[in-house]
Amino acid sequence: EEEHVTTDEDEHTGLGFGRGFVIGIIVGLALGACGVYFALDYIYPTGRTIETEESEMVEELLAPADTIVTETVPQDTATVEAPAPEPSENSEITETPTPAPAPTPEPAKPVYDTIKAGYLLQAMARKHYGQKIFWVYIYEENKDAIGNPNRLNAGMKVVIPPASKYGIDASSKESVKKAEEKERQIINKFPK
Repeated sequence: EEEHVTTDEDEHTGLGFGRGFVIGIIVGLALGACGVYFALDYIYPTGRTIETEESEMVEELLAPADTIVTETVPQDTATVEAPAPEPSENSEITETPTPAPAPTPEPAKPVYDTIKAGYLLQAMARKHYGQKIFWVYIYEENKDAIGNPNRLNAGMKVVIPPASKYGIDASSKESVKKAEEKERQIINKFPK
């Protein structure tokens, strides 16, 4: 029977597992403690300053109202915003009302009429503008489709322009005179 003699190597081997286990637990606890510290520091930051845009915005928001806040601009210049002057006891505070934006007028819906036998441009002008002389403006609006005003096709649909577009006013002698001059030009261009 052989007798086994214990050597230093055997002792090392037996104690090695226990020692490694203990060291592993210590390292794990240390890492865990660091993790908890950083997590708490993130949630509840300490007094150290962080150079980010968010921290600068928070500092500006938390600054007292009478403090001048400066901001660095890329061109190495600074913009200073001074506090608004406080009114004195004798001065009145008046607010200038901002005018409401003017409503934009809706575009007028186009008005159409149809040429029929016995119902030509002059009759349309009398119906829509009050005088038959204003037929020239109906022609002007539709001249590409009409061509010669002496040769109208029954059933043709024409646009009746708004009176304001051409300054049509049946009660104005000047407006009538202007339409008569336009009529002479059209008749000279398209004789019967």
